[in-house]
This record gives sequence, structure tokens and C-alpha cells, in this order.
Amino acid sequence: MRVMWEELPTPVRSAVERRLGGRVTIAEAIEDGLTAAFIARLHTVGGGEVFVKGVPITDGDGHAAQLREVAAGALAPAVAPKTLWHFETCGWHVLASTVVTGRYPSLAPGSPDLPLMADALTIGRCRIPAGALPCYAQRWERWGSRKKLVPLRGGWLVHGDVHRHNALVDSAGRRVWLVDWAAAARGPAWLDIADTGIRLMEEGHDAATAVRWARTVPAWRTATAEALSAWCEVRCRSWTARIGARDSEPSNARLRAFLAATVA
Repeated sequence: MRVMWEELPTPVRSAVERRLGGRVTIAEAIEDGLTAAFIARLHTVGGGEVFVKGVPITDGDGHAAQLREVAAGALAPAVAPKTLWHFETCGWHVLASTVVTGRYPSLAPGSPDLPLMADALTIGRCRIPAGALPCYAQRWERWGSRKKLVPLRGGWLVHGDVHRHNALVDSAGRRVWLVDWAAAARGPAWLDIADTGIRLMEEGHDAATAVRWARTVPAWRTATAEALSAWCEVRCRSWTARIGARDSEPSNARLRAFLAATVA
């Protein structure tokens, strides 16, 4: 359930305003985003603005997601909004980042935004130290053995949830920001590329075209047949477990087609 600025505990609002250096005059609620109870673009009396998210600490999953976003904001400054500060008080964890604006990219066939998405995934590729973020492979342990999941381990920053509503094309149409890093993890360099390939198929690409796009991103060369097979298998098992064999078949069919196209 979403919470408005005025509904936050007074000490939380006061702590935010102290860090902003002035009173909040406008709290522009943001409807997108699923992991935080409070999401808003705050404007201050001095004319400044900042993007702020907040979750009750008692929300274990939401709190963990926001801590991942804090870590990712420090690790991927080239493609992620900069984390400005974060704190905990009165049972809330609050995160502030720079405001980035733009439109959602089009992932449809022929879209001029497709190379920008490839650029963002190229620029955002960076090695991160062990322990900086959760291991991506552990996310799938319910649907695959540890041996099966070995290829899903790696030392690279993974966004973990790339789709058109977690990306913004800037006003000049020259770059893409990747936002909402709540699912960030440490894993293989090719993973976000594969996930985005599936998103392209959802927007009308066939599997062969989606794979051709993936091959424009340099890190795709690190994807092995074994790793892609493991990724496809656990993703299919996960979808089936969540929504049943019948309802998951469209998504699973895309995954299988994408996998087949990688070796065609």
C-alpha cells in the first residue's frame, strides 16, 4: 500500500528536510515501482529536487530491495541515478537519489532506442567485489541444483529486472538510464542482455532478431551454451511454479525460442 508524503511519520519527514536543507513544498507521487511504500519526487523551498523512496523496516523484502538499490547506485554511476544519502529512523529506511527524467524506451522492431539500450548495458558492465550484492544464482535455488546453477554465478553487476519501465531515454535521445535497481545482484555479465532479449520478443521481435540484437552488446560473447541452457531452465521452472503450466506457456515458449536461436 502506497504512503503519501504527509502520511510519513513526522520525524521521518523532518529528517528528510534536514538533509535537503529546506522545507518540502511539493511531493510529486510516483506511481511506478513495486518495492517501496513511499516513492516521490520532492521539491524544496530553495528550488531543489530529489527522488526519494521509503520502506518500513518491518517489510523485510522491501527493505532488502532498497539496500540492494543503495549498493547498486554506488557501483553503477554511469547508468544509474546517483545515490545521495540514505538513513533509518522511526522504523523507516529512506533513500534519496538524483532525479533523472525522460521517456520510456520503445523496444519494438526498428526502434531507434534499441542501440541506446545496448549502449546502456555495455556502459553499465562492471566487476563488483564478492559480497557487494547477493549472488544471482542463489535467487533460483528452488528451481535448480547448485551444480546446475554454477554457470549463473559471476563477478559482474546485474540489474536483474531490465524492462522498458525500468529505463528512461534522456530528453536529447542520446542515452538510456537504468532505474529501479531493487533486484540488483552479482552474476554473469551476459545476464541482463538475455533478459532484455526476452523483453524484445514481448514487444514483437522474433527470437532470431532478439538474439541478433543481443550480439551487438560485447558482453554477450561471454554467454556459453551451458549457461544459457541453465538460465532458460530455471526461468521456465520458476514461471510454471508461480502461475501454472498453462498460463506460463507463452513466457516459457519465448525463453525456449530465444535459447534455440542462440545456437542457430
